[in-house]
Amino acid sequence: MPEEGIVDYQQVMEALAKNIMNAGGEILTGNQITGIKQSNDNQLVLQSEKSEKAFDLVINCTGLFTDRVYRQLTSKPSPIKIVPFRGEYMHIAEKYKSIVNHLIYPVPDPSFPFLGVHFTRMIHGGREVGPNAVLALKREGYKNTDFSLNDAVESLTYRGFLNFFRKNTSFALGEFWSSLSSKAFVNKAKKLIPDVEENMFEKRGTSGVRAQAISP
Repeated sequence: MPEEGIVDYQQVMEALAKNIMNAGGEILTGNQITGIKQSNDNQLVLQSEKSEKAFDLVINCTGLFTDRVYRQLTSKPSPIKIVPFRGEYMHIAEKYKSIVNHLIYPVPDPSFPFLGVHFTRMIHGGREVGPNAVLALKREGYKNTDFSLNDAVESLTYRGFLNFFRKNTSFALGEFWSSLSSKAFVNKAKKLIPDVEENMFEKRGTSGVRAQAISP
């Protein structure tokens, strides 16, 4: 679509923060939430390390720790589990950047919660391809060497994840293999641009962790 594009997400957040401040809001960082209670006038009092504040409505958008924060604040089991999936990217070498001048996306498959490998023209001029979708063995596992025994056991024994894996075993193993093999990764990219070759890509680039909410 002609209006398709990307943004500098840091600048988006800076603009959002400015709007919040201009509207009389506050942004408190480095201030861990420790609890929540209901006041006599039915407001929710959010307790933190530094203060207590009353609100009509509290929205929990804590990403990779949403389920744990929910359980911490309500003392109830979360209706969903956050299962972290790492998405890894590769950068196209400078001399081959011209093969990508727009955003190139696959048609989404509604059977999977992931979009699949795609090509992106970055905001500062670079080009990247990705991501795959690999189970991260740590909530903040941005590298394939990151590991937390507690996080890994929690994901691997969760009924919702086991159901997903059973129904999508070949897909899941294919994503894992593309994390280990650059050739397998590039073969996925070839489905969109058949002319790309492994030598056109630099080493692994950035990665991100998706906070995938999965029900039982």
